[in-house]
Parts: sequence; C-alpha cells; structure tokens
Amino acid sequence: MYRISVHHNMRQTKILAKRFDEIKINENNCQIILNAFPEIMHYDVHWFDLRTLEWSSVCMEDVRDKSKPYWPGDGIVSAMFALHNDLRSCLDKEMRTLRRGMISALVMYWFEGLMPGEYPFEYSINQVCEYIENLNLLEETSDKVEFQEMVENTLKLSIFETAEETYRNIGGISI
Repeated sequence: MYRISVHHNMRQTKILAKRFDEIKINENNCQIILNAFPEIMHYDVHWFDLRTLEWSSVCMEDVRDKSKPYWPGDGIVSAMFALHNDLRSCLDKEMRTLRRGMISALVMYWFEGLMPGEYPFEYSINQVCEYIENLNLLEETSDKVEFQEMVENTLKLSIFETAEETYRNIGGISI
C-alpha cells in the first residue's frame, strides 16, 4: 500500500497565478518560466509497513533537468505509474529505495493476504521468495551489465507469468 503526499508552495503559486492568463506557453518560455518556480509543487512517497503500522518513506523524486522542464504534476503521475507496476519498476537501477521496500513488504503483504496492486494476485510464497531473492542479488550488484542481465532473468520468473495471466482473466491490460 502506497501513499503519495502532494505539497505546493503557496507563495510561488500566487506569484505565477497573478499573470498566468497573460502568457501563451511555448517551448521556449515554458523552460524559463518553470525554472523560475522550482518548488511550486513537490511530493513524498511512502509505503505502509505492516510490521510497525507506520508509513515508511520511499525516495522517489523528480529528475530535475533545467533543459527539459515539465509541469509539476507530471512527476506525480510518473510516480503513480511506477508504483502501479511496482514489481517491474523496482527492477530499475535507480529505484533502490523502492526495491528495498519491496524486499520487506512483499513477504509481509503475502502473509496478510494483501498483495500490492489493483486486485489480489494469486502468487505462491515460493514465487514471492524467488522474486525477493533476485531483488537481493540486484542490491548487491554494482556492474551495469551484470545488473541488466539479472533484470532480464528476473523478468522471466513465474511471478510475472502469474501477473500476466491474472490480467488476462480479469480483462485488464497486459503488463
């Protein structure tokens, strides 16, 4: 279970809003305008730790590239998509905190009968353990080529076959 808390800077919002109706956004002025309001909106991501009954932080933040600005809410939508497909998202090299959270959470959620996602998946504990074992190996790997090979091997695990079968049976989209 995840929580995304959205925060905005009231002062920057008010300044931007004063004359927002006077501008026509284009590729050139968008970059300059958005760079002037870097903290207009930000968010925090947490997962619910069943062991402590508290929310634990997941370090997911926008990649700030001044040459490629985007609307502040786009980062939140990206985080939502990543969390919706967390089994695959935590295989991304940069998703260390999400991966560490999954290593703990997935087993606990399995025992509680509460698998993360839109609806319960019918994973076996062996599938969960096999997946977690691969996540642990990814955590220990620093070589980029070896990491990518391990990701490809992880994607072949039966837990992904079960997820795809569940999507087909319910009429959802394939992962």
